[in-house]
Amino acid sequence: EKLGFTKTLGIDYPGEITAVLMPKEIVTAADLARMGFGQSIALSSLEMMVGVAAVINNGYVLEPHFVSTISKESGETVYVRNKTIKNKVFSEQTSKIMREMLYSVVDKGGGKYAKVEGYTIGGKTGTAQKYENGAIAQGKYIASFIGFAPYDQPQFLVYVTVDEPQGAYYGGVVAAPIAK
Repeated sequence: EKLGFTKTLGIDYPGEITAVLMPKEIVTAADLARMGFGQSIALSSLEMMVGVAAVINNGYVLEPHFVSTISKESGETVYVRNKTIKNKVFSEQTSKIMREMLYSVVDKGGGKYAKVEGYTIGGKTGTAQKYENGAIAQGKYIASFIGFAPYDQPQFLVYVTVDEPQGAYYGGVVAAPIAK
């Protein structure tokens, strides 16, 4: 709720959807455990980016926008969308610890294929099973990587998803190199 996933984020673009979440009153301990590694919950790419941005941005949830500035060909700025903070959901200390952990994923872990020489990058890989008709679809996956740079003062965030990759299907092998 604090991240804004129980309602639309209010982006400046039509067609926004909300996360697919179980009603809080029916969530079991087993559901909570599965949610910890990404099952029993479905977020749009935008929601995933808003959530990760809050984690790495000292805990602040920012209102997302597709356009931040419009300039004329001459360089004159004619429109600026100011940054809007919606909520603070994590402490700065928690955010710092998470940035360090996510840096480690790229520096020493499964996100190593997102490394770019001269940049300090943090990120997280993902490998999700797909469902069809309420059951796991054998051999069908979504590979993903979400990363940011520089890890200690994030300025950029990228999220790559590959739907049903062929051959290798792990996020670190398929999506991280694309993010790089």
